[in-house]
Formats: sequence, C-alpha cells, structure tokens
Amino acid sequence: MFRLSAQSTRKAVQRVAVQARFQSTSAAAASSMTAKNASLAAAGVATVGTLAYLSMESVDANMAADGLHAPAYPWDHKKNLATFDHAAIRRGYQVYKEVCAACHSLDRIAWRNLIGVSHTEAEVKAMAEEHEYTDGPNDVGDMFERPEPETWVPSPQISP
Repeated sequence: MFRLSAQSTRKAVQRVAVQARFQSTSAAAASSMTAKNASLAAAGVATVGTLAYLSMESVDANMAADGLHAPAYPWDHKKNLATFDHAAIRRGYQVYKEVCAACHSLDRIAWRNLIGVSHTEAEVKAMAEEHEYTDGPNDVGDMFERPEPETWVPSPQISP
C-alpha cells in the first residue's frame, strides 16, 4: 500500500513536469507551475506520511505499557504509625475560610469530617451553627431551618 502511494505520487510529479515543458515560459505561467508543483509535492508528502502512520502498529497511549510510571514519593503520612500534620490541616481550613470560600465550595465535605482531624467536636458544632439548613417537613408538613454538624459544608453561591 505504501509503495503504491509513493509510485502514484512520483507519476503525478512527472506528469506535472511534462506539462510544464509544454506551457509558455512567461513569468505568470512559471509561478503558476511552481505553486502547482509545491502543492502537489505537499500533497504527496502528506499522503506518504499518512500512509506510513497508518501502516504502523497500533499506538498505545497507556504509559504504563511503555514502562513509564508516576514517581513514588516517601510521604510521611503513608508510614505505619505516622499521621497527617493536624496543625497544617487546620491552617489550610483557615486559609480556605478566609480566602477561597468566597468562590469555591467544600460541598463534598461534611462538617463531621473535620472532627478529630482539624477541629474538636465543639468547634465543628459552633461552625455548623453559623449556617442554617432547610430541613423537613415536620409533623405539620412545614419546612424548617436547623443547624446540624452532620450536614455538608454549604456552598458560597446560592443556587436557584
């Protein structure tokens, strides 16, 4: 398949060369033929390149198959008796609360996930009580507001 394409490209270039001999020798005709030759050569190169690419074995995009692996770092929290740096996690939450919470949410984190990691249970309850959550219906069928540390951290944007 590859050879047929190369041969047909060679024949097309030869035909153009023969046509060029019989055309006028004016500058316009010469530049026209130069443009035709250039476009024909580019088309030939593109065809040959495409056929060469398609004739190769299938390309595997799996980096692990090629022996490329993500680097393994000796993280401290992965050791048997080690834990996270709780003070750093607490500082990270403080930065989120003061800077990031204006635009970004922790809507995948529940208040209860912070208990024992960065805050005490009393601190988490106090933070959760700053927000009211719609709950219900009650016995009468009305919706009501309640603070609850079991709920998710609210989103900064109010969704309609």
